[in-house]
Amino acid sequence: MSPAAVLRERLAEARGHGLSFTDAWPLARDEALQAASHKRDRGEWSIALNATVGDWRAAFDRAPGGERATALRVLGEGRGQALSARELAEVAA
Repeated sequence: MSPAAVLRERLAEARGHGLSFTDAWPLARDEALQAASHKRDRGEWSIALNATVGDWRAAFDRAPGGERATALRVLGEGRGQALSARELAEVAA
């Protein structure tokens, strides 16, 4: 499972258990980073996740996504696969 998929799953579980985003984020993020296959990938994913934390919070709160979230979704759907950590960071910058 990709780091983004792990993060999405862990945040959904935390929300289901009534945790706040502030409490859920550090643990979910750490577990997501462990899903990266190499140390270099973890660094890239860390940058990408930190750059998109506001979008993750909005999703957690079930708020409408902003322009960046829409761009990420469209880019990922257009390719038929998830974006890489590097691509996420570039779009988020």
